[in-house]
Amino acid sequence: MNIKQTENYRRQQASLDAVDRPNQADRPEQHAFCADSGVAKIVTNAENGAYTITQQWWDSGADPPAWSDAISPGGLVGASARDIDQRDGAEAGRIVRFWRERDLSGAIETLIDIGWVSPAFWASITGSAADGANRWKYAFSEVYKSSAGYGGWATLSGGRSGTTSTNPARNSIEDMNTGADSHVEGNGVDPANLDPAATGSDTFSLMPCTSGNIVQMRQVDCGSAVEYWFSYENGVDGDCGS
Repeated sequence: MNIKQTENYRRQQASLDAVDRPNQADRPEQHAFCADSGVAKIVTNAENGAYTITQQWWDSGADPPAWSDAISPGGLVGASARDIDQRDGAEAGRIVRFWRERDLSGAIETLIDIGWVSPAFWASITGSAADGANRWKYAFSEVYKSSAGYGGWATLSGGRSGTTSTNPARNSIEDMNTGADSHVEGNGVDPANLDPAATGSDTFSLMPCTSGNIVQMRQVDCGSAVEYWFSYENGVDGDCGS
């Protein structure tokens, strides 16, 4: 068959395929154990690296758009899963990657990776508590932009949050702080220069991030647990003595 005959044959075959009704076997059907991958939310931590998860489907019609629990059948709902490194530090509500593959026996298992780094999200600082010298733990709530310009931030329903005692956030700029004289802190200030002995009766101190500040927050995996970190250069405030 020459090239011209081959082209004519392909055109004829394509035309026949276009008018043929699809074969029943070609129609898509749901399969109980179809290997796939996607995004899931941790429902429970069963310890020793075992979890239950529910697949997440993106809801572009929500206000604001957000992940939504999948519906069964069609999505994984309350499915058993295992972290690839047997890590047991992920809390309920965390969003993770999942995928399904066969094990050596041929059975399908669901795997997750709690070490997956999620993108930064916006959060409002809502409080602070001392956590050492010139270091603080922060309460926060995830927020989204509801209107243009300054202001217009609103708390995200079902978003991530923490208190100063449960899932607190920490400031990366404070990580190197010691509070010791002759040591330059993360914001570039030596505490010795704030000491009343050096400044007379003046009393100045490093201040925590102010409540109400909007910051970019990141979820960080530290092996056996999840932490929340942001960056904010601490201000200095105090009182000038007479």
